[in-house]
Amino acid sequence: MTRASPPSARLAASALLGALLLGGLAACQTSRPSGVVTSAGFPAPDQEIVYHSALRALGEQGFSADLELSDAAAGTIVTRWKNSLQPFSGQGYRDQATVTIRPVAGRSGYYAVDTQVIRQFNDNMVQPSNLVTAEWKRDTRVSELEMLISRRIETYFLPGGLSSDFRQRHGLAPTPR
Repeated sequence: MTRASPPSARLAASALLGALLLGGLAACQTSRPSGVVTSAGFPAPDQEIVYHSALRALGEQGFSADLELSDAAAGTIVTRWKNSLQPFSGQGYRDQATVTIRPVAGRSGYYAVDTQVIRQFNDNMVQPSNLVTAEWKRDTRVSELEMLISRRIETYFLPGGLSSDFRQRHGLAPTPR
């Protein structure tokens, strides 16, 4: 013959299980730093051209787009992690960039980009140069790299930066003299 647990014991067990589950969920979430570098806006023929220009600017900085996480129609590019492993613990890091392209409200034919670069450091003390055993921690933003990527994208659309052939193909005004 088995005895049923008293209600207070079941309540305590349920509370303990709930606390463990919440603690486990909190441990799974990474706290990503907030904030982005936002461009002031620039004229461009369309979002697709800005998207391809952003891919080019990211490539110039050694990033490659993760096509499963990126969406051309939504104007979002998320890169793969770019690793920089070092022989000493805490010195190796990896970077991931996200660029979001959006139309500027009230300015037809103008776009802005929001850029964020997250850096994580490798805290593995035993094998700090082994990518398989890396322990990525301490998310921080790399504002200098965010600014560089954002400005490179804008530079493609500066009035003197576009060839007359490109301007003609996309219906833009001729290069100002």
